[in-house]
Amino acid sequence: MSQTIKYEYNLTEEELHIILDMASYGSNYWADEINYNLDESMFIEVWEVDKKYSITKNQIEQSIVAIAENRVEIQLHPTNRKKVYDYMTRDMWDTDACSSSLDYICDSTMADWILQCSCKGDIPYG
Repeated sequence: MSQTIKYEYNLTEEELHIILDMASYGSNYWADEINYNLDESMFIEVWEVDKKYSITKNQIEQSIVAIAENRVEIQLHPTNRKKVYDYMTRDMWDTDACSSSLDYICDSTMADWILQCSCKGDIPYG
């Protein structure tokens, strides 16, 4: 018999800043420019050659969940999807505020996956 575990995830403003900052390092091989202003207008623009993606905080949050749930094929290896799941559920597992596991950090590579999924609906560049 299968069991279901539900987890509610809310992307914080601090996490959003970190993801976008990290993506500016990790996505620069395909995204020519990442512009955002989260303090006033909450706009996020990603430029790829001559194409502009306008994305929202909600799209980024949905991409994190889609990657972690592993229900839809988005061209990302399951071990990498597990890293996003670990990042998403870190508060559930991390009970020691002084310790920080590397599995719970959104680095530039993970931020790149999230940004690709938010802009393109999948992760074509891996």
